[in-house]
Amino acid sequence: AVILIVIAFLSLFFDTGYLESPRIVPIVLDIILFILSLIVLVRSIILYKIGEKEMLSKKVRDLEAKVDFLTKKEKERMKFSKTMAPEDKKITNR
Repeated sequence: AVILIVIAFLSLFFDTGYLESPRIVPIVLDIILFILSLIVLVRSIILYKIGEKEMLSKKVRDLEAKVDFLTKKEKERMKFSKTMAPEDKKITNR
């Protein structure tokens, strides 16, 4: 998109009459090319930002899943340690 903008700008510069007499049709076509190039550039920037947000939200979902898994694992460990504690006391009392 940036290359298209440069080409449109240079073409517009050459068609405006700095090197020869100006013609209307090439100038209009260069302006249209320049506008379309700007639209492509803005669209690609927007798509890049959307992709960046999607990637970040995927990372957040992955981290939430890991936290849920680790929390569940920790709860199971705590339940296991609570159930084992009374049995350990019985064994030590004998």
